[in-house]
Amino acid sequence: MTRAAELFERLARVGRIGALRNVRASYVYHVQNAGDWRVTIDEGAIRIQNDASDAEGDATFTCDEQEFVDMVEGRRKMTTTAMQGRLGFKGDFEHLVVQAPLFESISPSPPRQKFQAHREYAK
Repeated sequence: MTRAAELFERLARVGRIGALRNVRASYVYHVQNAGDWRVTIDEGAIRIQNDASDAEGDATFTCDEQEFVDMVEGRRKMTTTAMQGRLGFKGDFEHLVVQAPLFESISPSPPRQKFQAHREYAK
């Protein structure tokens, strides 16, 4: 099983996400060399469809598996990755932001970076 498939399987077990309780949308994720998934959100309830290469949704995301895993696990921001051209995106830009809580529900907390002031400024 690919890493992306594992992440979608974890997402399917979540079942419902409170932050998406007002959302009714579907998203298609084409993860190169890993698979295609359609995620349907119905007032917070999550449903995952595997083998969704021909599926349609309100937005479509396309990227390679490592980019996908990095975004889900919090090492990359989805909006930044899209603007850099490493995430193909088709649909209303609003959906890029709206679907963010999907993967936040299964991603580990990002490591907190400690701010260290340069010595001359830390006086």
